[in-house]
Amino acid sequence: MAAVDVMCVSDVSQVWNNNRDTIEDRLSFFICNEFLSDMTFLVGAEKRRVPGHKFILSTCSWEFYNALHLLQVDNNELPIQDVTYEIFLFFLRYCYTGKVDLTPESAISVMKLAQRFNMQHLMKICEESIEKMISSKTCLLLYSQCSYLSSESGLRRKILDTIAENFFCLIQDRTLMKIFVELPLKSIREIASLDHLQCDEMELFDALMRWAGHTCQKYQVASIPRNLRQILCDVFYKIRFPDMKVEWFLEVQAKYPELFTFSEISDICLKMRGDVKTCPKFTSPPRRFDSKIIRSSMNLSNFSTGKIIPCFRETIEMRDDATMELAICFQPQLSAQNVYQPGKHLLGFAVIVRKGQEVSPSACSLENRNVQGGLFAVPPSTLRNTRLGQRYRLNWDYDIAFIQFESKALINELRPYELRCKFHSGLPQPKTEASLQNTNTYVSLRRIKEDHIIPYLHFE
Repeated sequence: MAAVDVMCVSDVSQVWNNNRDTIEDRLSFFICNEFLSDMTFLVGAEKRRVPGHKFILSTCSWEFYNALHLLQVDNNELPIQDVTYEIFLFFLRYCYTGKVDLTPESAISVMKLAQRFNMQHLMKICEESIEKMISSKTCLLLYSQCSYLSSESGLRRKILDTIAENFFCLIQDRTLMKIFVELPLKSIREIASLDHLQCDEMELFDALMRWAGHTCQKYQVASIPRNLRQILCDVFYKIRFPDMKVEWFLEVQAKYPELFTFSEISDICLKMRGDVKTCPKFTSPPRRFDSKIIRSSMNLSNFSTGKIIPCFRETIEMRDDATMELAICFQPQLSAQNVYQPGKHLLGFAVIVRKGQEVSPSACSLENRNVQGGLFAVPPSTLRNTRLGQRYRLNWDYDIAFIQFESKALINELRPYELRCKFHSGLPQPKTEASLQNTNTYVSLRRIKEDHIIPYLHFE
């Protein structure tokens, strides 16, 4: 071999005996080394040649032994074309030393190789690394990248559970929806079949229609109801139309005529009326919702914390497109028993946004007006960092999004307050076309005025 031709025995001996006291150190010398190599990997699309040693590799798994010895690979060359050279080096180092220092980005690709050669010990290491990455922001991407895992995989179940728990928030995020609409039909079917998917059927239907519409565009066919349904195939029956509210089902029929057959409409209506217990073809058991998840289909009074909050007088709202700011003035008021309860903490507020509109708040200020109309800051600080919280559907065109303070704001004065919020992007627009439904006041959420952009303040 070429490398051996230029390497004398004494040189090799010096390398072996130089600070290589452990088996791991000794075997690491052979990684990508042609000395004693008796096979070659062809890695990546460019088929980069990487020398290997059958004896060492065969100890990793039966599949490796089978590939290298029993199958008699052509010219002792084994193609590995679905990973990059850099990723393959992570895998090869583990094969030779039993250790690997994975990065979050490399774990998924290395696990694919570990599964190919049935190296269960390496798969476990990869799964532990990937599990640390699972979050509401990463679960869809991980799901798309781990599609090769079996349905019995514990990692796959954890990713699906995270998707189910955060599904409503996922489909409101424009970036994550770009991942969702690119998922294959098999993955869409698996998600739509989840009994613990945290969304109502109208929200799932809307997400699936967006997926079907995107698929129609890829195949360059018209996004008409007949084609949308054909694209969805049997996933259409995973939408639990019989569990929808009647007005939602009528809304679907009005927006997507000819989506249902007459017999399907009849069957769904009979189930809605309670005349029958099941609906042919359609999945019938209602999904299991977590009562902690705020959804538009539930009356907000169901989420009472048992605490009384102060009432508010008429409010004044301001909106500045030039500075990307919203402001609202409000004033605590005596309760019905004429007793004001001071010391309430304001946790944030809610804004009305159009469907699909991205909202990016930067920071807020909460100030207290004195009698002369001047302003002074509410301690400890005027500036309050914010983050976007839960978002849920009001109707077909509008959502309500919660903006939460990173620190609580104490409200303990009977003077007017001014709440001002600056946005990086997505300044909410006035809502004039649709009324707020199923959003009654609950104890920790105070309704201000229905036609305001900021209709609620959120108290502890």
